[in-house]
Parts: sequence; C-alpha cells; structure tokens
Amino acid sequence: MPFDFETQYRRGALAESVLDSMFSRMLRVEPVSRDDQRDGIDRVFHFRGRRWTVEYKTDFRAAQTGRVFIETVSNDRTKKAGWLYTSRADYLLYFVSGADSVYVVRMERLRHAAVSRWIGRFEDRAVPNRTYRTHGMAVPIDELDAIADGVICTSDPSRTRIVWTRRPDELPPRHCAFWTPDEDSRLRGLVERRYPYEVIARRLGRSVAAVRTRAMRLGGGWGSDRH
Repeated sequence: MPFDFETQYRRGALAESVLDSMFSRMLRVEPVSRDDQRDGIDRVFHFRGRRWTVEYKTDFRAAQTGRVFIETVSNDRTKKAGWLYTSRADYLLYFVSGADSVYVVRMERLRHAAVSRWIGRFEDRAVPNRTYRTHGMAVPIDELDAIADGVICTSDPSRTRIVWTRRPDELPPRHCAFWTPDEDSRLRGLVERRYPYEVIARRLGRSVAAVRTRAMRLGGGWGSDRH
C-alpha cells in the first residue's frame, strides 16, 4: 500500500505535540526555522546552560515488529540521501508509539553504528510513495537501545532513564541476543503473573524496553501500561 502522506503527517504532528508537552516539563523547548527543519532539526532543547539540536522521529509499527526504520534513501528517483546521512541535529529522539519509549541517540553514534555494523547486515526495506520509494534498514530495537544515551518512558516521565554515557558493562547480559522459545515462554509466564517489567528484565537479562516490546509482539492482550 502506498504511503499516505497526509495521514502520516497528521499522526506525526500529533506525536510531536505529545513529545513537546512532555519535554517542556523537563527543559526549555525552542521551535526552529524552516531552514533548520530542512537540515533535519525539529527543536532546540535548553537545559542548565546547555543547548542541543534534536530531530523527532515517530514509529507506529516498531512496537509490533520489534524493528525501527533507519532511513538511508529519502527519494530513490532523485537519489536524495536519507535522514541518517543528512540530519544536522545533535540528537535523534526516536519515539516508538505503542511501547511508550523514546530513544535518545547521538546522531554521530547512530551513523557510526550504521556504517560499521548495520549496513549489509539488516534487511533493506522500500516504502512506496506516490511517485518514488524511500529506503531504510529494519534494525532491531535492541540495537538502537545499545547505542542510546537513554530511554524515556512517555507514559510516566518520572521513570525516565537518561544515562548520557553507556559502558559495555552496564548492558544487560542478553542484550541484542535473539529471543529463544524458552525465553518467550518465561516471558509469557511472568507477564501473566503480573510481574513488573523491571523485574522481568532483570530475570531475563534484557532491557526494560526490549521486554516491553517483545511482550507486545507476542500478544495476549498485554498493553504498555505495566509498571
């Protein structure tokens, strides 16, 4: 099915207003000019004398597929590069709608991961538009989590986890590993017994974001309202 620009634009604009509302409680959010937007900058954040340019991206499918879309080609007819290469923002804020998670990723770190590990490893996907196609990599959420400076819980910002630096010894033991049938069975059992996601994550050696996303992907009526 071709990409419905108008529908996606409205959904994206609504998601941006949600993010603005949430972040404005933590710091000062400054709107940007159209020239900035053409450079991939959606907002400027100010906090305690520091300034960051950020780009918002909202994914409405990642909570179900377990993969995020990293755009490499914006228009295959004109050969315009995707936002992975063209954005001049300091940070990418990748909102996984349905999982209540915003991944805070430095653009330079994202590009390094894409070039050094992801390109050629993960499937290239083409999204049809009316007259052209957009291409990108379907990257597992765990891979994005591995390079993120933090993950923000949109349903409860007080539980926000911003670490700004992430050492290998801080990552969960099963980070980025494929889910096994045994892990899926354990996850179902723990969720059905109403264990908090934080507890499940510790027991399975996974990040909270990975557990929440996997639970939603497995189904069973599990929502994103688990604490």
